[in-house]
Amino acid sequence: NPCNIHIKPQILNTLKEGDAINLSCTTSTACENHPKWQWSDSSADLNTEQREDEVEKYSELKYSVSWTDDGRTLTCRPFGCSGDDCVENSVTLTVKYSPKQTKVIGDSNFKDVKEGEQVTISCSSNSHPKANFTWFKRDGSFSKPGENLTLLNMTPEKGGMFYCQAKNEYGTHNSTDININIIYAPKGVNISPKTVILTEGDHLILTCTIHNSNPALQSYRWYKNGQEINQKTENTFTLPSITRFDKGSYQCQAKNSVGETMSTHTAQVSVNYVPKNTNILGTSRIKLNLELHLECVTEADPPPNSYSWYFKPEHKQQYVTLSDMDQVYWVKNVAVSNAGSYKCSAQNTIGSGANSTELNVLVLYPPKQPNLTMKHVAEENEDYNITCTVESYPQSELTLTRNDKTLKNVQLNFLWFSAKVSPSDAGVYTCLAKNSEGENSSENHLKVLYAPKNVTASAHPSEELQEGSDLTLTCKADSVPQVSDYTWNKSGTHPETVGHGQKITLYSLKRSNSGNYNCISSNEIGSASSSPIYIRVKYRPLITLIHNMTLPGLWEKLLPIHLTCSVQCYPPATSFAWYKLEENTTVLSVYQNYTVQPEKPGTYYCFASNEVGKSRSAPLQIYLYHIIIKRLVQAIISLLVIISLIGVIFLLHRIFLRKKSSGNNDGAQRSFFFSAAPLRSLSNFHPSGLRTNTRENLVVEGSAVHSNPSANSSRQAGRLDHNIHTVYDAVKLPPSMPKQHHYTEEDLTMTNVNYATIQFKDSNNPNKSAPSDDGCIPVYTKVLKNNQIAQEKQSGHEDYENMFAACTSKQPFPNIDWDSDSSESEDDVNYTKVSFTVISHRNPRKDT
Repeated sequence: NPCNIHIKPQILNTLKEGDAINLSCTTSTACENHPKWQWSDSSADLNTEQREDEVEKYSELKYSVSWTDDGRTLTCRPFGCSGDDCVENSVTLTVKYSPKQTKVIGDSNFKDVKEGEQVTISCSSNSHPKANFTWFKRDGSFSKPGENLTLLNMTPEKGGMFYCQAKNEYGTHNSTDININIIYAPKGVNISPKTVILTEGDHLILTCTIHNSNPALQSYRWYKNGQEINQKTENTFTLPSITRFDKGSYQCQAKNSVGETMSTHTAQVSVNYVPKNTNILGTSRIKLNLELHLECVTEADPPPNSYSWYFKPEHKQQYVTLSDMDQVYWVKNVAVSNAGSYKCSAQNTIGSGANSTELNVLVLYPPKQPNLTMKHVAEENEDYNITCTVESYPQSELTLTRNDKTLKNVQLNFLWFSAKVSPSDAGVYTCLAKNSEGENSSENHLKVLYAPKNVTASAHPSEELQEGSDLTLTCKADSVPQVSDYTWNKSGTHPETVGHGQKITLYSLKRSNSGNYNCISSNEIGSASSSPIYIRVKYRPLITLIHNMTLPGLWEKLLPIHLTCSVQCYPPATSFAWYKLEENTTVLSVYQNYTVQPEKPGTYYCFASNEVGKSRSAPLQIYLYHIIIKRLVQAIISLLVIISLIGVIFLLHRIFLRKKSSGNNDGAQRSFFFSAAPLRSLSNFHPSGLRTNTRENLVVEGSAVHSNPSANSSRQAGRLDHNIHTVYDAVKLPPSMPKQHHYTEEDLTMTNVNYATIQFKDSNNPNKSAPSDDGCIPVYTKVLKNNQIAQEKQSGHEDYENMFAACTSKQPFPNIDWDSDSSESEDDVNYTKVSFTVISHRNPRKDT
């Protein structure tokens, strides 16, 4: 056949709504015409693009698919070909699209539901892949997944506007709203009177009443022994003349648009007649091994006095008469053979009544032992199948559970389940068969082998411990078979393995032990790691003082120093305290930061504490050496300035005295300097040989006079006696002193100041001055020299000499040579007498 057909591509990928397809159908050039494309459900040709080359003829179909094309088949066949002999090729389209034409399906009256009943509605939609359905109530108070929605025990509050939503991975679509209206038949229907005993020909009146009805009541119906009477629609039933056929139970029924409600009671009307309307009362379905009770009920007056029972077994055609003559037929233990049809009849004194209608009795039995077929051991991700079958009557509901969790439920006596094995699939599988008569079950065990899962690490006694404590790490994992190896790792800059075993103990923890720990559990299937647990080691604070202190110049202005008590510890420090070493009992601050002012130099340190303990920082000296050096330099400079000022004042004083002594020849007073230091000559000799300066040594001794004045004098010359007080004195000459000498102007210019030193010595301690035992009083005298003579002369005073000693019996100063070494002629010396008692004072000014 030269017209063989080929389609490219032969297999199409899954399409989405709106996708474009391009199919090419080829045949040999030997074929007279190009091939044609048709839908398999249509004979119309599709528009194609045709071309050919030296070998083949092409018919290319370009088409944009819609959701209605899902599952349709495109067929390519030679032109003009038809019938079974036609060679053709086909391709079926698979189009995925979002849900379309979503609608609610239910019974014709599902929108109006009677109160207390249930309603079941279904949602349908066209979609590919299959959509999932969710039911919603328009007021937002209800949401339930599932294709079918069953509402139980309906009440007016449960009604409202409902809609269903179909959803797949390509979109959603909602159905139109449906209104479920809860309606109910009339309630509280009663009949009166309830008992009527009449004879034929009596007048009968019965009345029917209702309590409420929604919607409104439409009509009444009357029934006698369950049968409607003459289409009566009023609430009153009347028989002008009763007959024996009117005997029985009367009921009324109230009707509205929802339904009809029979009266809760019956009116019993008695009329004498033979048994009529005989019926069997009893259950038509009885469980195996239970008691069966059937009662023959009839209408008769007088009452029946005997009964007859008839039975036709299942699968039989003929009735048999039972031996029981009582109104109630009773079977103690029902067997399967008791299933069949039953009839009864009643007799009274009037006659025998007709047979009752037959009652079919079914014997029900629970399911037998289900047959559960499955594997017992499987590895993770392995396929496994489960089947369960059972025998029962009526048909059972089969439920497959795993560890009491339902996997599948069917209303058949056969169940099939398939899945891939996971660790959670291990356990006890139970197939439960259940019907109205009972239940039975079978179970099998499935063991799933898998690598460790749910690996957890725990720390005891806690994940936070103090330094020195012991830490126990425990690893737990779920696995089948059980874990064969546990490895503990610590992560960080330098990861390390810290141990092996399900439980390890780290003794005497250090702060370096802080970090993340995890355990790796392994078995023959594989391994898994736990999530890390962070171990914190608590330790007392490590303190570092942080400051902004720099080394300033000696005279630069000092700035405040900001100190921070930087703490490294866990848990964080809870308290701080700043101290100054010089005042270490006073807390300067309880905050982490502290500022030192320049005027408060010293050595500072801080304390920090947490729940573990308390630590002290190293001391920090602030401005201490700088202030000391600065103040020392200031003190030295101040001392040098004071010494310089004293020197300047002393020099100025000396200069002043020289000028005064040289410029004032008529001065009447002179100052003498008495020192406790050793005597030294201050004499100056004039070139002309005049005696210008005189050293006078006056020694007042105690009880004895030293025989060796030179030795005594030399021994005293090298040291200063601190008990000797210096005395300054200015002596004025009395005006009555006679003038003995006359000096020239030249003599006056050659005169200088003379000094006298007097030492008072103790006899026992030569170095110590002491008052005389016999009351001798030291005498100070003023010695006048040449210049003084001139002044005395000008002032009109005369020279005099007066030397007084309190002890007249002793010769005063026998060892003193009163002659100056430089004197060539005797000069007259005049003295002024000054008397005082020696008092020991440290301050020389007090002895003046």
